[in-house]
Amino acid sequence: MAMLAALVLSYITSDPSIALASATAFAISECIDWLVFSITRRPLHDRLWISSALSIPLDTFIFFGMIDALTPGVILTALGSKFAGVTAVWLIMAWRLRKQAVVS
Repeated sequence: MAMLAALVLSYITSDPSIALASATAFAISECIDWLVFSITRRPLHDRLWISSALSIPLDTFIFFGMIDALTPGVILTALGSKFAGVTAVWLIMAWRLRKQAVVS
């Protein structure tokens, strides 16, 4: 329901082609995330990074490709920033797990 509301708001407040590109990229990347989290038995922080490694490039290429804005600068900026963020979260989660193991 939240995604549907976001899609409607996006359609109303922006160009319909941007709303469609956003919804398409989101749906595909969420399906990938769901598959990775459903079929892998790895720790949560690993599943987060694996799903991101698969979905981030697809999301980026689909969205920016559909709005005709796919340039090397956009690709590098989008992928670099998203992977930096997910890697930071992965490192924090891994650090917490190691810290818990030492305490236990």
